[in-house]
Amino acid sequence: MAKFNLKESIKADYGFDVPISGGVGLTADDPIVIDTFDEIDAPNIEWRVIDCVSRSLESAWFLYDKKISKHNDKLIEKVTIAVNYYKDKTPTKVVRDYYFDISSVKFNEIPIYTYFPTVYIDPLSKVAVPFQFGWLNFREFIDNEKDSAGDGMTFTYACPMIKGTLYIYNKGLNNIDMDGNRELMINEFEESASQIDGEETKSDLLDTINFDNFITRAYVVDGMDSYIIFTVINNYFFKFRVTLTNDPLAKEMILHVIEQVRYILNQYHHQRVVN
Repeated sequence: MAKFNLKESIKADYGFDVPISGGVGLTADDPIVIDTFDEIDAPNIEWRVIDCVSRSLESAWFLYDKKISKHNDKLIEKVTIAVNYYKDKTPTKVVRDYYFDISSVKFNEIPIYTYFPTVYIDPLSKVAVPFQFGWLNFREFIDNEKDSAGDGMTFTYACPMIKGTLYIYNKGLNNIDMDGNRELMINEFEESASQIDGEETKSDLLDTINFDNFITRAYVVDGMDSYIIFTVINNYFFKFRVTLTNDPLAKEMILHVIEQVRYILNQYHHQRVVN
């Protein structure tokens, strides 16, 4: 029987030609070999592999921990993830470890763990958009500026039962100062929220929370919970919309998603760009 080839499986199922070789990564003795020298690419490759495997298993996951150590003269990074899925219609929660051989990566100094995987670093807003917000994992990037200046960028995210979309834009405005003109942020939020209010589908407003750097509004749209999380960072509007099915496991996961969206984006409120 031919040995299972993870690289070929990912390419066949998802079209990604990930630079990996070696084993399936379930033990340190059979690690997935990361075939890159680049310390930025390495964690992104790890993320891609785990995400594709998790999608095939129809499970939601998020990065829980990472740690680099030596094993049999190899540099191994153990990546621990939390996993949620349904087994025989029963919500199941487990923790899984994946082992990656990162011996080929050129580090100036071997770190405790590799970087947090990042899909895009915007040169203007200075925000590193992550591959993951809690249980939600990156799916697609859309450059709206090609068609309409000021419309920015769209990043889509998903996991079983939950979908999210991050919009980063400035409408062509040169100075969006949340501290100096909070009314501008509130007005833009209300305009964005009105798109849900004006949808032909049935939508009911549940709650609006104006807290520190964020405004969050909850809806029920066609029987599904929907949230808008809105803020301003470095002269850009950031709008994250997330929708989930009416499922108890999804309702539990969404709390972590919202918490992570606020936590990750809030870090950039303390790294303001000086114009």
